[in-house]
Amino acid sequence: RYIADGLATIELLVKEWSLERHDTTREGPFCVGPLSLADVFLVPQLYNADRFEVDLTAYPECLRIRSACEELEAFRKAAPDNQLDKPIE
Repeated sequence: RYIADGLATIELLVKEWSLERHDTTREGPFCVGPLSLADVFLVPQLYNADRFEVDLTAYPECLRIRSACEELEAFRKAAPDNQLDKPIE
């Protein structure tokens, strides 16, 4: 429940930020235009949402942002599944 509540809030904030700026495309593919800490914090939340099988269809902006982040090498290297000490499930 809490993951979905948090993602719903992020989804709303990203959309509102775009509308306030009268910019439906933003200046970049990330939460507030250029890459920011908002993106760094969002990606792990989406990872946890996947892990706990949260339906993400209601969060297209969050999914779009995650896709943009995953194109960056730093995000790919930092992904939990790419860590040497990841527990075997």
